[in-house]
Amino acid sequence: MTSATGSQVVDPHRAMYRGMLDRDTALLDEFLAADYRLTHMTGGFVQPKREWLEQIDSGRMRHHSAQPRSTTVDLADDTAVLVGRDVVDATIWGSRGTWHLQLITTYQRRDGARIAYGVSGLGRAVEVYTASCRGATIGDALAVRGEEAADSRPAVDAWLRRVELSHR
Repeated sequence: MTSATGSQVVDPHRAMYRGMLDRDTALLDEFLAADYRLTHMTGGFVQPKREWLEQIDSGRMRHHSAQPRSTTVDLADDTAVLVGRDVVDATIWGSRGTWHLQLITTYQRRDGARIAYGVSGLGRAVEVYTASCRGATIGDALAVRGEEAADSRPAVDAWLRRVELSHR
């Protein structure tokens, strides 16, 4: 098989954003592998494809806009890794915000088509804080979905104990 060109990977990346913005989960479903996983920007939450698409369909995840900042593609045989930096305005689980995301998407050729089988939406928070607070230690984070905040006390208490900020 021949290797892909950069556009064969960038085009599906742009289509992914179109699908997210238009809530077109049929389009997303087309080029996402059945075993696709999305790692959210905290790194602490990995979401299976079906659940992610259902949350887009239901409006629990609503993407309002996405502005690309940079895109790089690394090609090797039938695998490609795209790193896209974008500014995204979205309402996720009841909390609206604008995030500077770095999406690292791995594409692989399957059945003659190039499809995404994994993406990490890790933001740049650690990088920004590390640069701003030289010598500081960045510890474990806690991700709480906005709509689950009212019921998050046990998770917050456990996290506080784990990072040794609580004696409970």
